[in-house]
Amino acid sequence: MSDDEVETVESLTEKLSLAAEMGAAVVSENGELREALARQESACADARSQLAALTTTLDRYKEERQESEIRLESLFAERTALQKELSSCQTALATAKASASDAAHRADAASAKLATASADLARLPELTSAAADATEARSAAALARAEAAAASAEADELRAELERLTAAAAAADASGESLATLQAELKESRANAVRFEAERDAALARVQELEGQLTEERGTAEEMQELLEHARETVAELQKSMVSSAPAGSGGAPSGSGKPSP
Repeated sequence: MSDDEVETVESLTEKLSLAAEMGAAVVSENGELREALARQESACADARSQLAALTTTLDRYKEERQESEIRLESLFAERTALQKELSSCQTALATAKASASDAAHRADAASAKLATASADLARLPELTSAAADATEARSAAALARAEAAAASAEADELRAELERLTAAAAAADASGESLATLQAELKESRANAVRFEAERDAALARVQELEGQLTEERGTAEEMQELLEHARETVAELQKSMVSSAPAGSGGAPSGSGKPSP
């Protein structure tokens, strides 16, 4: 065997020894890694167990919190209902006090209202007369309006006739015809127009006068109507007050009198 072969064998032997050592180291390290992996898997299993226990505890806490929230909402609802009931009782108490005070005031004012109602009812014939006068005034105003409208229409017709005659006069003057007849008709038309305008103005003045009277009488009639309505309302209130203030079971008559109370 040559020197080169010997050196090659030695080199290969060294490399093989080095490879064997490296293999042994890798095997040892692999074992350590497996042990570490086993420890980590055990730790993971413990962590999973703890996580499951924590999840169960958290779910139980959530259920307890929901139950507490439900109970709290129920307590709030009960408190709101009690507050409403208390407010209703306070309102009813205030209403009862006000009703008692109002009944006392109505009893004190009944005689005064009765006197006022009697005075208002005494003016009923005056109200009837005022209503009749108002109706007559309305009829007269309507007639005056119709007359004014007719006078205005006639005045408009006369103005149209006047314009026509004026145009005819101008045309006749231009053609050289006689103007005596047209001038006479024109003069008569102007006089009629002036007369009808005066009649229309008088009719309008009469309408305004009648409308003024109608407004005044209408105000009087409305005042009388208000007085009558006030009297009726007062009488109705007095009747209600008498019925409500009558003692229960007395039938509205004093004991032994046999007549209704005034």
